[in-house]
Amino acid sequence: ADLSLAYINVTRNEEMGDLHLTWDITDARLGTCTIRYRLSIGEDERVQVIHDLYFSDETVNLDFLSACTKYQIVLLPIKYTNVAHFSTQYFNLYITDKMVIQLLRVLLVTFFTFLPVNTASGQDCLPRSVQNINILSNTTLVWELDPFEPCDISNFYVDIWGGDAEEEYHFNITDNFLDVSFLGSCELWNFTITAVHYVVPGPASTLSTYVPLPPDADLSLAFVRYSFPDGLIAMEWDLANRTLGDCSVKYRLTLHDQDRDTMDDLYLDDTAILLTESLACTQYETILRAINMAYPMIEGPLRRLSIRLGARVQSAPTLKSINIQATSFNMTVALDGNRNKCPLMALLVDGGSYFNVSVPLQGLDSPDSAHVEVKSLLPNTLYYFHVSVQNNGGLSAPTLIAVQTLELSPN
Repeated sequence: ADLSLAYINVTRNEEMGDLHLTWDITDARLGTCTIRYRLSIGEDERVQVIHDLYFSDETVNLDFLSACTKYQIVLLPIKYTNVAHFSTQYFNLYITDKMVIQLLRVLLVTFFTFLPVNTASGQDCLPRSVQNINILSNTTLVWELDPFEPCDISNFYVDIWGGDAEEEYHFNITDNFLDVSFLGSCELWNFTITAVHYVVPGPASTLSTYVPLPPDADLSLAFVRYSFPDGLIAMEWDLANRTLGDCSVKYRLTLHDQDRDTMDDLYLDDTAILLTESLACTQYETILRAINMAYPMIEGPLRRLSIRLGARVQSAPTLKSINIQATSFNMTVALDGNRNKCPLMALLVDGGSYFNVSVPLQGLDSPDSAHVEVKSLLPNTLYYFHVSVQNNGGLSAPTLIAVQTLELSPN
């Protein structure tokens, strides 16, 4: 199949200033179902490729290119079969401050034959992209080769750019690690790594991340403050030393319910939290520490405090079920259950001058609901009444319920 390119068009988005690239192969009569396009972009002054992209479509928006920079762009159609054929299109772009494009296109058509991927060797092998790029806590940049890498990797291109000062660093190394302790902690950097088979670079892989705090960073907490709005636990804290920042720091909060002997672990980015699930009338121990999340993780000193939450009134009860007769009704109302562990005292039904009923709730088997029956009512009569629940924190807000008794029948 003919993999040469019929044309390459470069247009500019007048509003955004971005460049848009479109192209097509010379002969598409047999279809393009097995064709992908590899777009490699490098600065003209450098040998290394700074972007390596793969596309299925014949179009791309180059919104990441910088002004006032000359680039060499290589467009490579690839037929993906056991034997891969290449047709390469080279051209240069110079982007001025007014985004005027001077385009020189030189068509170089060459074909390279690749052996199947499990037997590829020699100068015709295309490396795969590297995997698992990471920065360890000792500020070492590491990565791994694809476990099915078919090529002998001779070296790696490592391009680093970003930081507060927008600096750039470029390395050509043989190891799969690099000491980056010269970079500023908690500055955002981009790390692009390309595996190279002799002179053939593979697709680049990029990690954008902050350089973590060093292993000896101070992770102690300056303070931990507690408050109890609406009977809940609210906490706020801060690091004792923020000189190096806190970009790789999370906070681990362990909440130990000592009454039920259960523990919950929370990992937090912020330095404050409202524990909405904390239960009234419960003894808690809170354990807080800062963690440098870079691998391997390092934990700072613990801050502990035992807290017993005071009493809190129940929520207003809600009607769960009701059975109405001519002269009585019985109903079940839903309570807070385990969401409020304060001791229950009574369920109160206030019908004004018509009826008042109090149902003791001490020692209730299930704190989720309560049952009450009201008798000696008039047939075919509408009654309004309030239902409240009382615990050692006080009386809940009332729930208004209306009941229409049935007509009295001979049965």
